[in-house]
Amino acid sequence: MEVNRLTGVFGAEVLVDDVRRLDDVGFAELRRLVCEHEVVVIPHQSLDVSEQVTLSRRFGPAGPVPFIEPSPDHPEVIKVLKEASDGDAFNFGGAWHSDFSFQPEPPSFTLLFAIDIPPYGGDTLWSSMTAAWKQLGADRRAELSAITAVHTARDAYSRKMQPLHSGLSGMNIVCDDAANDAATALAQLRDYAGGTPAPTETTYSRAGISGVTTGNLDAMNSALAVLTVAQTDTVAEIQAVVDAYLVILAEANGAAADANPAVNPTAAQYALVGATVAGGLGLN
Repeated sequence: MEVNRLTGVFGAEVLVDDVRRLDDVGFAELRRLVCEHEVVVIPHQSLDVSEQVTLSRRFGPAGPVPFIEPSPDHPEVIKVLKEASDGDAFNFGGAWHSDFSFQPEPPSFTLLFAIDIPPYGGDTLWSSMTAAWKQLGADRRAELSAITAVHTARDAYSRKMQPLHSGLSGMNIVCDDAANDAATALAQLRDYAGGTPAPTETTYSRAGISGVTTGNLDAMNSALAVLTVAQTDTVAEIQAVVDAYLVILAEANGAAADANPAVNPTAAQYALVGATVAGGLGLN
């Protein structure tokens, strides 16, 4: 297995006789190289659809592909296709993106197999967020680490984007309001006042809220139900409630000794979950 770096930052060409015939040791090395170089080109391969799926599954299980009709040859494969007759239609994936980052579990790897490409132009460009992160100063990293971002499909696959995708005659991309999942989930959390339907772990995840699990879901919903809309109408506000509840639940561990004396709930955190405490009480 021969490796040739493509740039001074990331990317490599990996020469393999036949990627279909790699044994477990050889594949483990290929996977390591993909993780190290982030973008790997393996030239001179010949794969049919089923062989591509077999190779893909060696990297991990297939993830769902919403909004895009899969290839008739296999449900785990999509065709990225622009016919010459499509003219000025928008290139699929033609804007900077990370594949399906709006999903609760985005894909770790994407495998592309080129079948028919133009002799020039149409280049796919790549960027390394790992390299970008390493170039940031400590203060900037700390600032970004404190931010909760919501990844949404709204600006790619909501109904308003259908005309953009319909210009591709060789692909069937069906936009619908499921792309507004993040906004819909946030609205459900904001408006929850007890009863049913209660928010689920998926509701919190789609809204961009982390830290909610099966074990603490009921407690989180109970805390949410007593708060006003004004207290829960942003991701940051709900995340603060969840974070406060996690600190309080960790403190209420049933043990005689404080499990973590260095981390204790504050009066403000109790207030976030709707608890009123008197000053001077031994809360912790």
